[in-house]
Amino acid sequence: MITKAYIKSMAAEMGFAAACFCLPKSEDDAPADVRCFVLLLKSYGPKNGLTDAFYIAKNDSYADMKKLIGRFEEMGIRTWVLSNLRLKDIASRCGLRQGLNTLHYHRALGSKFCMELIGLDVVPAGENETPEQATLSCESCKRCMSACPGGAITANGFVKEKCIRFYMIGGKSMPLHLRNFVGGSGGSYAMIGCDVCQRVCPANQNIEKLRGMEKETDFTLEELLLCSDETLERFGEMYGRNYAVRNRVIAQALLAAGNSGNEAYLPLIVAYKDSASPIVREYAAWAEEKMKNLQKIY
Repeated sequence: MITKAYIKSMAAEMGFAAACFCLPKSEDDAPADVRCFVLLLKSYGPKNGLTDAFYIAKNDSYADMKKLIGRFEEMGIRTWVLSNLRLKDIASRCGLRQGLNTLHYHRALGSKFCMELIGLDVVPAGENETPEQATLSCESCKRCMSACPGGAITANGFVKEKCIRFYMIGGKSMPLHLRNFVGGSGGSYAMIGCDVCQRVCPANQNIEKLRGMEKETDFTLEELLLCSDETLERFGEMYGRNYAVRNRVIAQALLAAGNSGNEAYLPLIVAYKDSASPIVREYAAWAEEKMKNLQKIY
C-alpha cells in the first residue's frame, strides 16, 4: 500500500514544493473511480520583466505532473489529470486559505505557487495531515484592494472582467484604462500577467526565490514585437503552446511598447497598423497615440 509520505517524497523529486490530499465529493465531478485527490503545489519566486514567473512555473508543473503520473502507473495505480476541476474548492479542503484576492495561500509558500490535481484509484495510507494554515489579515489589511490597477478586488468579491489578466493572450480587447498598466516599470504589471496583489500582500513578503529561477527567462520587447518563428517556438516552450499565438503575443507587446515611451519601437508599431489581425491593428493605433502623447512628437 502506497503511503502519503512516499507520494510527498516522489512529488518533491519532481520539483513540487508540497503535496496535499483530500477525498473527492460528488459535486467535484471527478470520475467515479477516483478515490483520492493529490493537490500538487509548484512554487515560484519574484521576477522582474515582461512576463510573470507564474506562467513559466505553470508550464513546468504540468510537465512534472506527467512524470509523476508515470511513476504511479509503474506501480499499477490508475491516475487521472484533474486540473480542470474547481481547484479553489479542493484547495480549501486540503487546508489552504483563500485571500481577498481569491488566491490560495500556503504557510511556507504564500500565494506564489501554481496547482495541479491528480486523481488516484487508491487512498494512500497515513494520517490525514492538514497543513498549518497561512496567517492572513485580509479583513483589516485590504492592500490588494487598494493596489489592484483595475479595481477587480472589491469588498463584495472578485470581478474578473476588471482584472488585467482576463484580457491577456486571450484575444479580447482590453479596456482603455487598463492598457496603461501593461509592461509598466518594476515588473509588477507584466506584458503577460499581473502580480500586483501578490506583491503588496504581507503574507508574501518573506517568500524566498525558488531554486533554479535565477536563470534567464525573459524576452526583449523587440523580440516579442518581431515575433519570429524561433521566438514563438521558445515562447511556447517556456509558457505553454496555448499562449504561443503570434498575433496575441504581438498585440500584448504593442501595448508594452506604447507604454515604454521608447521611440525606437515606433516604426514597428506603425507597421502593424496594417495588420490583417483586428486586435493587432487596434493595439498598434493605440500604441502610436500613446507614444505621441508620451514623447509629444508630431
